[in-house]
Amino acid sequence: MRAFEFLTEWVKRKGYMQFYSTDHVDERLRQRGVSDQKMETMLNNMGNDVSLQIFTEMTPMDKFWVYDPQTKMSVLLGSRGSEEDGIARFAMITVLNGRPGGSQTGKQRYKNNSTTVIGRSKNQKIKNSSSKNKRDPVPYFHLKKGYITEMGFAGIPDYKTMPAYKLKKASKGKHKFFLPTDAPVPASVSALDEYKLDNEKGLGSTPNNSNVDYMGFRTMMKPTTFLKLAKPLPEGHRSKDYPELVKKIEAGEGIGSPFLNIEIPDGWEDEPPDFALPTKVTGHEGRHRMHAILELEGDVPVEVHLWGRFEKGELRRKYLTDEMFDELEKGLISETGQYIVNPFLSIQR
Repeated sequence: MRAFEFLTEWVKRKGYMQFYSTDHVDERLRQRGVSDQKMETMLNNMGNDVSLQIFTEMTPMDKFWVYDPQTKMSVLLGSRGSEEDGIARFAMITVLNGRPGGSQTGKQRYKNNSTTVIGRSKNQKIKNSSSKNKRDPVPYFHLKKGYITEMGFAGIPDYKTMPAYKLKKASKGKHKFFLPTDAPVPASVSALDEYKLDNEKGLGSTPNNSNVDYMGFRTMMKPTTFLKLAKPLPEGHRSKDYPELVKKIEAGEGIGSPFLNIEIPDGWEDEPPDFALPTKVTGHEGRHRMHAILELEGDVPVEVHLWGRFEKGELRRKYLTDEMFDELEKGLISETGQYIVNPFLSIQR
């Protein structure tokens, strides 16, 4: 039997979850100066976070850390399974001030999470042997950003903040989010269809959309990024047909990929290439489609097409080298002259 499966001092039901505390946790809360109100706030935030519930259903773990950015506290939870009532049960193993594996030095972390040891006097502290070293990265679930691993962001908390690709959309009640395409959908979750892409006959499609692999290239881009690169659409100047466009997309009618016209400096074709100047966006099509997707789906990845010209000649996909793609990924100059860094989530080379 694991240590966190016994010594339950109190039980609290919060939202979809039930939390069991232990003598150890109570002692740590006292030592680290965590008030009852602060602990109550964190429990409420965890218990009412649907993304955390989905994560625990999809990714069963014996133990995992959760960080709450509101209270700036972390708790190590141990799963106790779920009963027929659908309530997920967790034992609280320990608590920390700050993030697990955060950027604090050992000395700072020790100061914020001081601990006493059996056999020492009540006020005697443990000496920290690695005050100059940062703690190794620890995977944890961030209540606003999702599951974070040693390699960086890997979780899917909310459909508006998910900077990811190869996902499928899902919902639970009014809460929308993304799941990896190869992940099973839990019984309590509904899979949703994303906007439909139709580069042959979709809304706003052009002949070049169906010929993009010859004329230019495909990318995945957020609507907000596209709207930064394109000439701004003044507030109140949307087309009178915009409400109908939103209804059609919401009803499942396909759209053609929005596109950007670009101009690549001639120096990029020199031998050796001169990448001193960045590529400029010179035109666009699809701002209303992007606004509609942003309104209906959130800031989700959208396929965007890019084509245009070199300063002295037409651009074709076959003329683009890997070095050119590397430079394009670094940034583009928008139609208003602003340099936008890392505009693509991915490029199909």
